[in-house]
Amino acid sequence: MMGALRRAVHAVLLPGFSGTEVPGWVSGADGLAGVLLFAQNTPDLATTARLTADLRRQHPDLLVAIDEEGGNVTRLQADTGSLLPAPAALGAVDDADLTEACARAMGGLIAACGIDLTFAPVLDVAARDDNPVIGARAFGGDPDLVSRHGRAVVRGLRSAGVLSGGKHFPGHGDTNVDSHLALPRLDVSEQILQARDLPPFHAAIAEGIDTLMVGHLMVPALDTEAPASLSTAILARARELGFTGPLVTDALDMQAVAADGVGAACVRALAAGADLLCLGSTAEIADDGAHFAQVVATVEAAVREGRLSEARLQEAAARVASLRRRGPAAPVPDLETARAAVETIGADAARRAVRTRGDVQLQPGDVVIDLVSRWDQAAGARSGPVTDQLIEACALARVEPGEVVAVPTGRRLAVVSREPDARLAQVLAAHPDAVLVHVGVAGAAPEHPHLVFTGGIGLASARAAAQTCRLATGGERP
Repeated sequence: MMGALRRAVHAVLLPGFSGTEVPGWVSGADGLAGVLLFAQNTPDLATTARLTADLRRQHPDLLVAIDEEGGNVTRLQADTGSLLPAPAALGAVDDADLTEACARAMGGLIAACGIDLTFAPVLDVAARDDNPVIGARAFGGDPDLVSRHGRAVVRGLRSAGVLSGGKHFPGHGDTNVDSHLALPRLDVSEQILQARDLPPFHAAIAEGIDTLMVGHLMVPALDTEAPASLSTAILARARELGFTGPLVTDALDMQAVAADGVGAACVRALAAGADLLCLGSTAEIADDGAHFAQVVATVEAAVREGRLSEARLQEAAARVASLRRRGPAAPVPDLETARAAVETIGADAARRAVRTRGDVQLQPGDVVIDLVSRWDQAAGARSGPVTDQLIEACALARVEPGEVVAVPTGRRLAVVSREPDARLAQVLAAHPDAVLVHVGVAGAAPEHPHLVFTGGIGLASARAAAQTCRLATGGERP
């Protein structure tokens, strides 16, 4: 009996693990639903493909999942930055065929690395420019636009044989707190939710999205007591929209829900109706095997003590298992072919997304300052490769963001920034001719006369911005 219970618990868990080798506790986790790869597991594409092959040799039915969104959030290209633009950039272009092509190429790379499921698209409607965790990860602030592009991502991933996971139900775009750090609140009426936040999820469900990830946020219009990921009422709302697949939690180690421990959060999420439980990264856990064992023991105890029904556990496990019962997968490209396809379509999309205002040209000897100070928890980065690409393409010199920014006579300043703050205002006031390279959402860009909008921090967007700013060979500033 204990063996059957443990296997049922394993069947709803999606843990992370440390390093690039399969740990013994993963090998021995009979019936494990899957694993979630993070940047620590994916230092390069070949290592990732070898790791997933090793996982499959030990667990042929294992689901291998990843957060690969394109643009700001990438695990497969975390060392360089994504070769695809972020959703905000694609939303600025607003060509659903282009978005689908980008998703197809991204899916090809994911499949070539041996990964089944990516938690994309982001279906949040970006209603706040000061949102610290969504930002350029969202396609934009219009529900119809987000719906169109969300559906395009589902189609593109499916054509590459990759499962999709829309997030963060019921909508994380109108919050100003990062759920990695605290519990956000979506303080809007149910009418606004119905008209603005829920339509992209409804559209993705109609397109056949495979999983929905539920966010860690309070939504008082739907539940005044529990965050969405632990709320029976909010999880039921996803079912009311017609979704029959697995409901996935956001990472349960996030501070928004982890006060009583990851295991306790797992019990609450399962009892509320969640099916697949993301346990989160193990980057700061000394013994990831002991951590996993503790989570399993906590869920087992809840079943034995009657706080969680075994029927609910089995229902969740069955929904997760349904992900494995798919038709034949699409042809899988080799790694180099897949990477080249991503680079080609990503470069085109990023170039089309760049928007400029005024004179934004730079030349060798100009200087650049990076004012992106806030760490992006979801992306695991600040400004990504944007500053480095400007330095390389335009032969700029880097200056540190000290109290006074010294710009040599006859030279121009480039400023990389994601959101307006007092320091940015101070620098732009002192250097009104500066070129502002804005890597955040369009609505957060200051009214500065010389502006480059990239729509994200990925490598593709960084290169496109640098190309835009570079003067023609031999060009002289008037």
